Amino acid sequence: MENNMKKICMKDSYNGINPCLSLSDFIKQATEKYESLVAFKTYNMQWTYGELYHSIRQCYPYFLDGEVKYYCLDIDDPFHFCVLFFAVILAGKVAVLGKKEQFSLNDSIEEIGINDYQKIKSTSHPFDSFAFVNEDEMSVIALSSGTTSVSKGVMLSQHNILSDTFSGAIAYGYPQGAVYLNILPYTHLFGIVADMLGPLASGGTICFSNNKLNIFKDMQAFSPTHMNLPPAVIYTIEKALLQSQNILRTTGGLLRKIMCAGAKIEENTVREMLKYDIEVLAAYGLTECSPCVSMNTSDGSKIGSVGRILPCCKARIKDSEIVVSGENIMLGYFGDIESTQNVMHDGWLYTGDLGYIDDDGYLYITGRKANVIVLENGKKIATDILESELCKIHDVEEALITSDTRNNRVLLNIRIVSRVEQKLIIDEIDKFVKKYGINDRIKNITVTLEPLKKNKLGKVIRSRY
Repeated sequence: MENNMKKICMKDSYNGINPCLSLSDFIKQATEKYESLVAFKTYNMQWTYGELYHSIRQCYPYFLDGEVKYYCLDIDDPFHFCVLFFAVILAGKVAVLGKKEQFSLNDSIEEIGINDYQKIKSTSHPFDSFAFVNEDEMSVIALSSGTTSVSKGVMLSQHNILSDTFSGAIAYGYPQGAVYLNILPYTHLFGIVADMLGPLASGGTICFSNNKLNIFKDMQAFSPTHMNLPPAVIYTIEKALLQSQNILRTTGGLLRKIMCAGAKIEENTVREMLKYDIEVLAAYGLTECSPCVSMNTSDGSKIGSVGRILPCCKARIKDSEIVVSGENIMLGYFGDIESTQNVMHDGWLYTGDLGYIDDDGYLYITGRKANVIVLENGKKIATDILESELCKIHDVEEALITSDTRNNRVLLNIRIVSRVEQKLIIDEIDKFVKKYGINDRIKNITVTLEPLKKNKLGKVIRSRY
């Protein structure tokens, strides 16, 4: 396969940084270019790129000589997570993203929390250089998205992650000096690539607080210019803007661009946010792709699509399924050869997502292969589409349709705004299931006021039975 990223490395630079495939080169270049600029900022503290680099060099020796191979990083604080993430990988060890109990690792594993940071930092003097680490070997294990009941450990290399980082950054156009408010957890690849490495590659400042629920207070305090968010948070911002009609009080006044991934964003929301001069640019990816595959950009976007394919990979449609190959594709599932072989064929990853690519090269997602209901007449219906249609019923806030592995019984979970018109809503739902011919498949309909269970990126969790 043609190595697109190495061609980029030879010809182009990004804001003065040459796209690279090792985190050692990445952080050295970022420090040389932006040393005195602020990399991370809280309400009462800030760290420059030079201070970030120094902290990494101080923590690095702790991991270099230890017998432990896997270090589980369960840290919410973005600055300290970033320091330890770099230190672990540059020492030739594996950064495991999440909680220790989420992984089955036969070898030794040590969990690192925020309270361990000072102990690690004080172990020795900072090293001036880092040992060589093969950029194509496993450096990260991340959980797959977790929207189903089974998550797997996705093995990724520095090459995987940085090819995706620079392809996305070049396409998206992170401007030097941009200000970001961190909401995304760094235990997810979208957070690491879009909300940590992308900003650091461009001299951005990443702002954060100890309470991510105070999003409007934080936006007013930090005045972010860019944010990377799941749809659920964007809907919250949209609602606040509609209520206040005051962009300064709601977002700090400088917000101009939001990258959106994790789930489909409603087209009306994209149009509404444009009225406030805020671009919402939908992207698409999955952990197995490090994670981004495609992205809308300021230079080219189509509402309803998830953008064009990034230069680090290729995508095609096979039997309505999106399949991807390229430098960002995972090494495999940790300790699970069978599952790896089930999704990888001849160098192509079968994503399980359904979609199509239009004549202009824009990718559209139409559903999940596993979520398709096959009717007796052979007609196939994507539950994702049915859920969107259900949400058009008055006072229906969220909808989730799940089925068993044979697709012969269906559960509907409906979140409504209030119970005042519950009977009318149920009548509308009954009409809906008859219209689509799934009334005989219904096992149960649950109507609730409680939000549907979601993971940290705002994706509804699809538990199977």
